[in-house]
Amino acid sequence: GAAHDPEVVRRALGRAFAEIRAALESHGGTVEKFIGGAVMAVFGIPNTHDDDADRSIRAAFALRDRVARLNAGGASRSTSASGSTPVRS
Repeated sequence: GAAHDPEVVRRALGRAFAEIRAALESHGGTVEKFIGGAVMAVFGIPNTHDDDADRSIRAAFALRDRVARLNAGGASRSTSASGSTPVRS
């Protein structure tokens, strides 16, 4: 991150956080907060479901896939050919 323009990093994190939120919410999760590069989310609050544990696992797999798509096409270096910073899971 130190070698990158702060605005480039901010945009990359914004895209990543939007994808993370969408993956979690699409499976019934609620994002409580982002902490640096981590996310804290809960399932079963405010509405409980019998399969909240299963929903959380499905969300984790969806999250992994979304992060992989964000990184797709990126160079092995810290910045992709398009100039965007890949997100690491």
